[in-house]
Amino acid sequence: MLPPDLFDAVKGSRSPARLAVPQAVAPCANAAVSERTGLEPPLGRAFGGEQVVLGPDPQSAAAARDFLRCTCLQWGLEATLEAALLVVSELVTNAVVHARSQVTVRLRLRSDHLLVEVEDEDDRLPVLHKHTDWEALGGRGLMLIDALSARWGSQPCPFGKIVWAELPLVADPSVRSRAQST
Repeated sequence: MLPPDLFDAVKGSRSPARLAVPQAVAPCANAAVSERTGLEPPLGRAFGGEQVVLGPDPQSAAAARDFLRCTCLQWGLEATLEAALLVVSELVTNAVVHARSQVTVRLRLRSDHLLVEVEDEDDRLPVLHKHTDWEALGGRGLMLIDALSARWGSQPCPFGKIVWAELPLVADPSVRSRAQST
């Protein structure tokens, strides 16, 4: 965990457009140093955006999961968390393995879904192979993303590509049961 004085300094500072976060940062500390975007909320539900920039190493998937977990908990998306963790892990792992570049993970909350975007510096777009065997050693990541997401895709960008997935927001059953008991 970040020391309280460093945590407060980072939390109160204006972060640059791209911010590198050390791999050794403890879970939930990444959420304090990520970028919050000033987007207009849609009707009925406020939304936000957070991002973190990670290095091209195997620990980036774990750091991305920590970042996503903390952000989803801050946004009250506990019921969507499990699927989102699998998706971000697969997207970041693919970027690290294939692009071998810095990876930017962006989370955007929309009125009915969580948008997970992973940007890397490789311009090759991913291809879903529908006939990959589930017992194969590789190639199942996009199948998993396809199964868990309402939609997913990729798009070229000036310095590589962005692979994204939309995860439907799942209603938290504990909220419904609390509302019925009052």
